[in-house]
Amino acid sequence: MLELITGLPPWHHLQSKSALHALHEGQVPSLHDYVWPLPCPKDVQCLVARLLNHIPDERASIEEAIKVLEDAVESVPLMFPEKISSHHLAFNWLEGVSESASLEVAVALLTGYRAPRDRPDIQCSPEDIRNIIPTLASHSGNRFNTASSDDERAILVYTAESPVFKIVNGALSENNEYSVNIVYASPMIKRIYHAIQTVGTPYSGPGSRVLQVLTPALENAFNNFSTHYAVAQFASFTKHLSQIPSFTTASIGEMLVPLIIFNCDNIAGLDI
Repeated sequence: MLELITGLPPWHHLQSKSALHALHEGQVPSLHDYVWPLPCPKDVQCLVARLLNHIPDERASIEEAIKVLEDAVESVPLMFPEKISSHHLAFNWLEGVSESASLEVAVALLTGYRAPRDRPDIQCSPEDIRNIIPTLASHSGNRFNTASSDDERAILVYTAESPVFKIVNGALSENNEYSVNIVYASPMIKRIYHAIQTVGTPYSGPGSRVLQVLTPALENAFNNFSTHYAVAQFASFTKHLSQIPSFTTASIGEMLVPLIIFNCDNIAGLDI
């Protein structure tokens, strides 16, 4: 029932061995590690938690489950908000996003993201995302062992050409408060935003940004550059454009990719 409602299995942020160990120890997944759809009453969430209890006497009965679900079905039509197809994210929208239990949970929640049909460039399998989680551990021998804090690891996993940056950027580019994807990406987005503010140092000066034209929105901006420009909420710049030749000579396979290059004389931001 947990996976049916939330789209994520129990202990979705754990690898198989760790999940089996948690099951053997009688642990119950935290409800806060999941994204619950809006019309899901608290009674249903509590029911799911009780059904997962490893102690039989404390586990919910089938009769109780039927009653809770029937009551929920009757109350759902009263809980739907007024249908609004799109509403831009407010300037301070991250203030209303709850902190995830851990960086691992924030990454694992990205498995609930569903790429729009016109964005094949950001389609990732849940397994690709789950494979990132073991690399976040702070022990030596993994790819992030130089990071000494969750803030540093959040920045590294976002900038390491992993599926994380594709999903975060894809969710932000929708810029829609009512997107079904934003709830899965927002915990990670909040961690990255907090990490940049914590680790970064203020910077003001010249900078360059290169965008590969791989989406319809960027194609429109590229073809009509004099009247259009791309908008992003996380924008990374480099102080020295010559240091990124792989971007300035972009290609995918045998196909050359058009580029949009922003050269700014005076940007204000945080240097990480």
